[in-house]
Amino acid sequence: MDGEIDMDNMEEQLKEKAQKRSSRNEFGVRMFDEMELMVQKPQKEQRREAGYIDTVLVTWSKAQGAEQTYNLTYRVDRNMTSKKLREDACLYWGISEVEYILKTVMTNSKVQDDVPIQNCFRSNEDAHLMLVHKTPTKERPSEEELKAIRPKTGAKSRRKEPRNAAAGDLEKQGGPGGAGATGAASGADFSKQLDVVPGFKEFMLQGDQDVRKHQDRLKLHSICVFFIIVVATLFAIFHIRAPNTEYICHRGVLSALTDPRVIVMTGSSTPDFEDIRSLDDVWSWLQNTVPSE
Repeated sequence: MDGEIDMDNMEEQLKEKAQKRSSRNEFGVRMFDEMELMVQKPQKEQRREAGYIDTVLVTWSKAQGAEQTYNLTYRVDRNMTSKKLREDACLYWGISEVEYILKTVMTNSKVQDDVPIQNCFRSNEDAHLMLVHKTPTKERPSEEELKAIRPKTGAKSRRKEPRNAAAGDLEKQGGPGGAGATGAASGADFSKQLDVVPGFKEFMLQGDQDVRKHQDRLKLHSICVFFIIVVATLFAIFHIRAPNTEYICHRGVLSALTDPRVIVMTGSSTPDFEDIRSLDDVWSWLQNTVPSE
């Protein structure tokens, strides 16, 4: 009896499956069971995907140590790198991606740009990153800067700079390059600086040269040119414009109109132009002095 019941159940299940496979809707489209269409991944792959990081929290503050912070949640995939995440975060907050880096919250270690997000955290670490400002790179000052900031007095003063061995040996031996080696080097540097302004350099060197050396630079054509310039200047002064001509012309017109004069016909006199004080004096000047000139 039990065997017959099992056979009947199996037949019913097979009939139901056959009906489901052949079942169609009113439009003639074949209908499927949703459970039959679902595909389950292997357990090994499911466990591996469970360890993937799909969400990362990024924290940023305007100033280091500030109480107010800004948080932003990012959805990431398995191939996303920290560089892409940093660029997106900087673009979101409107800051320069060159001046900021990503650090982990737990270990406070810098995240390299080429590292994927999946490899940035430990197994028990939260997916939380901080966007912090870069620490300025410390550069060692140059020799010129060290020399400029060296104290003027004391054990490390500028006057007690260490000299090289060769210069020290020559100075001890009293050779030609001993005491004057440093002065010659500084003089050469000053001469190079003066090359930028050749006119000033020429003027500075004139006082140090012998006067007789200027005679070598005097040529006949230079003397002729200067002589022609002097002659042309004198000609322009004395011949092109006669001396006192403009003054005489100006003074003649001024004295004719402003000096006092005597009217021969009436025997009266007209006052000086500067002495005119009344309307009668003005009419006398206009009727007698101006027409006569």
